[in-house]
Amino acid sequence: MKATDLRLGNLALNSSNETVIVLEISKTLVKTTPDNIHLISELKPIPLTEEILVKCGFVIAEGVFGIYYKHNEKEAFRIWEEYGVWYVGKKDYGNGLTFCIKEHLKHLHQLQNLYFALVGEELEINL
Repeated sequence: MKATDLRLGNLALNSSNETVIVLEISKTLVKTTPDNIHLISELKPIPLTEEILVKCGFVIAEGVFGIYYKHNEKEAFRIWEEYGVWYVGKKDYGNGLTFCIKEHLKHLHQLQNLYFALVGEELEINL
């Protein structure tokens, strides 16, 4: 992980595979509690899975081209998986099609950052 990929509030895994919350970031260090500081190189991203999406408030929906996930409260975008790759799209209500705005979404912190950028609120996660 790189410091530029993280925002305050992002979740990651520490060297013990425990979920931690990013509280402070410098070029090389991340503080996760008042007493715990990690090298950024020690943190690992949390892989994006269907289980994680559900814990983030996304629900399964079915469209013309198959199954996708949308947020239960705010459908700012849709997420779907094809051949092991996660894609993010936005529905064009003019023609009813969904166009891809991001491909290769791989990690929870990327989803957190994208949600904040599009919705303007933090993504609630119940891990």
